[in-house]
Amino acid sequence: MKCAVVYAANNQYSKVLGISLMSFFDNNKDMRDVEVYIFSNGIYDENLKRLNALAGMYDRTIHIIDIREKLSNVNKRETSWDVSIYSRFFIPEILPEDIERVLYLDCDILVLEEISELFSFEFEKDKTVYGVLDRYNVTAAARLDLKDGIYINSGVLLIDIKAWRENQTSEELLAQCDKRVWQFPDQDIINYQLRGKIGILHPKYNVNKFTSVLPYEYAQKLSYQDIDKYYSREMYEQAQKKPYIVHFSGSMFNRPWQKNSRQPYHEVWDEYFRKSPWEDMEYDKRRYTKKVSSTIYMWITEKILWQYWKKNNYSGFVDKYIKLQKFPVKLKSFLKGEKSNE
Repeated sequence: MKCAVVYAANNQYSKVLGISLMSFFDNNKDMRDVEVYIFSNGIYDENLKRLNALAGMYDRTIHIIDIREKLSNVNKRETSWDVSIYSRFFIPEILPEDIERVLYLDCDILVLEEISELFSFEFEKDKTVYGVLDRYNVTAAARLDLKDGIYINSGVLLIDIKAWRENQTSEELLAQCDKRVWQFPDQDIINYQLRGKIGILHPKYNVNKFTSVLPYEYAQKLSYQDIDKYYSREMYEQAQKKPYIVHFSGSMFNRPWQKNSRQPYHEVWDEYFRKSPWEDMEYDKRRYTKKVSSTIYMWITEKILWQYWKKNNYSGFVDKYIKLQKFPVKLKSFLKGEKSNE
């Protein structure tokens, strides 16, 4: 079976992509038969040269495909998300017909172990995509009316391309882009459109900022509180002890490529960065969102939560986190003159 790893990025994220790719090459030196594709949404020549230089460091070849024209034709609602997020919808159209399985990876990840077993992983008959449960998006299943309660994070996707093509999945996903204002556009669409066809991977393949540190009981409290589709303590602690893929999703406490990062795996990311073709570049400044109100809310939230996190006061952190997540909803209701039921 012929397999491939696929990334997608714009120029702004090319450095982050490069460090992720470096971690994959470094920890999967024996996987010579897996092709690597990069979908470029306008990566500049200087960074394209760096990416090719990085591949040369490991005696590997990468295929860089410019997909700006395809992305420009995506009919979507206005959103603050970069259009690159829709790149994964074009995977079957762009990749050669003989590739049967794809591992799609977001740029903001580190591959810390050999992941060859994913390419020999046996899919259930009715599944098209596998991913790790998005443990902290607790309202997503209800919001999208997902009867089985399964909602995966789209940053790591194991895809059966043959099934995807046969079911015309790309066309169905693209058709959903302008149907409504999706909270997490690509991720919501994948979970909604492929409901019933999604399988669950071990959490070690997508360890996020909280999983890497929070003890099981506190992580469970933040997670699918009223849903039985959750990882066991054993699986959770296996992922925490030996993560295969670490995902720097979300904005909490800065990301490892930003100045003054508080991410638990910042030092690992920095070690790769210092050996990479981007080593002469500076760390990025902290960025929030374009909306002033959202920026203020995020800044205050991080300041409050960090006081608990740095002291390993996980009980206080979780309680405060849940209250702060509910605050914007309560504020909107208050401004509309609605009465609270609490």
